[in-house]
Amino acid sequence: MNDIHEEGTAVVHLSGALTHTAFDRFNTLLEDLRATAAQSYVLDLADVPFIDSSGIGMLLMGQEVAEQQACTLRLRAVGPAVRAMLEQAHVIELFAVDATPPGLPHGQSTSAAA
Repeated sequence: MNDIHEEGTAVVHLSGALTHTAFDRFNTLLEDLRATAAQSYVLDLADVPFIDSSGIGMLLMGQEVAEQQACTLRLRAVGPAVRAMLEQAHVIELFAVDATPPGLPHGQSTSAAA
């Protein structure tokens, strides 16, 4: 996980499965986001092939941090497996999800990975 900043937005490129094993790293990431002066957060999930209930909880934690900081949080490049899990858990509507650009399959991003 790493982040870059573009015009008041903290963009975080996540990679690997988003499960309980990533909790400590994700929690550290949230602390880093709290310390920024960003007006919005973007979680780029292009390289996240799988998410479980722990990962969903982490995304919800990110949403809560954004709300506490008076920021917005968007999910970018949500792949089909991750999208399916968010839909099955009935939480996808809780997030602003960037649309996949036309011509690109879900999970691909036009932005460079940080």
